[in-house]
Amino acid sequence: MTYKPALLIQKQAKTMQETLLDWVNHNTHHANLHGLHRFAKLLCSAFEGIADTVDIVDLPLITTLNAKAYPQTQTLGPAIVASKRPEAPVQWYIGGHYDTVFPGDSAFQQANWLASDVIGGPGVLDMKAGILVMLAALKAFESSPHASQIGWRVVLNPDEEIGSPASSGLIEAQAKACALGFIFEPALDSEGTWAGARGGSARYTLMVRGQAAHVGRNFHEGRNAIVQCALWIQKLAALNHDFPQCAINVGVIRGGEAVNQVPDLAVAYVDVRAPTPRDLAAIEAAMASVLVNQDSDYALTWQRTQGRTPKLLAGTQQQLLDWSQMYLASHHIKVSWRDTGGCCDGNNLSALGVPNIDTLGACGGLIHTTQEWLAVPSMVDKAIEAAWLWHGLAAHDSFRLPSCSA
Repeated sequence: MTYKPALLIQKQAKTMQETLLDWVNHNTHHANLHGLHRFAKLLCSAFEGIADTVDIVDLPLITTLNAKAYPQTQTLGPAIVASKRPEAPVQWYIGGHYDTVFPGDSAFQQANWLASDVIGGPGVLDMKAGILVMLAALKAFESSPHASQIGWRVVLNPDEEIGSPASSGLIEAQAKACALGFIFEPALDSEGTWAGARGGSARYTLMVRGQAAHVGRNFHEGRNAIVQCALWIQKLAALNHDFPQCAINVGVIRGGEAVNQVPDLAVAYVDVRAPTPRDLAAIEAAMASVLVNQDSDYALTWQRTQGRTPKLLAGTQQQLLDWSQMYLASHHIKVSWRDTGGCCDGNNLSALGVPNIDTLGACGGLIHTTQEWLAVPSMVDKAIEAAWLWHGLAAHDSFRLPSCSA
């Protein structure tokens, strides 16, 4: 049987473009529950023709802090799980997300042709195009003579852009028996570069409580939580000088209700990125050394709320990249990779011991901005790349055992 994925995928090119233009016009911000549920039905329809089963999976509630820094529960959208040949001896995890970063009231809502081969729009690259690349590659892979030996399960989650807090359990349940993982996050650049090692992350919430007071009547009786919080924030920012390969970013601060009131609460949200677990631990120790409250007029609490383990290049993870590069080169497809500080669900798979390639999606740039763009021809090119990669891996014994050590 002759395997010709390029012919099959090229026939899908026009449909892929038309579908993408429609999908981008559906707002799927993580807080837009109506939009997420509506889009989940579109995803089910897209995978029903190729998967054996397609399910909409409700995710558990997550706990967040409200404006007063008190815990509250939050509902997120559903995940999609599509599976093929669950009885096959080798299982693969194929992942992606359908949430995007622009809320429903954002002015950036529509897809637009920016040039004859470039489309702009919210989530056009990250990662609605990636889902279509995944789907086209799967359709082509099913024509491979080796496909019958492989079972796959696709997981599309609605919360990756906020760290997959609700879907992490589902990811673990679906991935733990898989030999390999493939995630269709966008390539790192317009050349299609894969991510190699990925840094880890840790998120912290810093809460400072002071004493409210009316500015005109009893200003000096107040204790300004925002000002005090700012002092600690500056100390945290200064730690970047001690960890030049890392990042300590105070990304969001909240506090105050009126300008004529001394604020009694300030909350800061901190995002830490580091290349190794040791670096993450060292930064947390350094944070503890500077977040010391010596003023009884204020209360300080801080806690780690979320994080992802660094994805390191070692063992089977390195072997997977090396072999993939060599095999694809034999089919005139050039791939390379470089390390990045960004995190994705590839970090989650790596923490589970599942070797993975997590940037198999389309090419473009400026994700998470109103200038986000997609190189349209890359959808076909990257689908062909993935289809050939799967064809080769399905026939390669070294990557056929579940729970490989990354």
